[in-house]
Amino acid sequence: MRQEVGRAELTLTGAEAPVEVKYVVLWKREDGVWKWDVDIWNTNA
Repeated sequence: MRQEVGRAELTLTGAEAPVEVKYVVLWKREDGVWKWDVDIWNTNA
């Protein structure tokens, strides 16, 4: 299992400005291939 932690900027349809978010992604290895397992994110608002 591996983890990825980061920040991103999302542009939502109809929004006045991009939204900044923080996220965590957990990756798992299956048959030698890394696959996205679960994620969570929230806005900075």
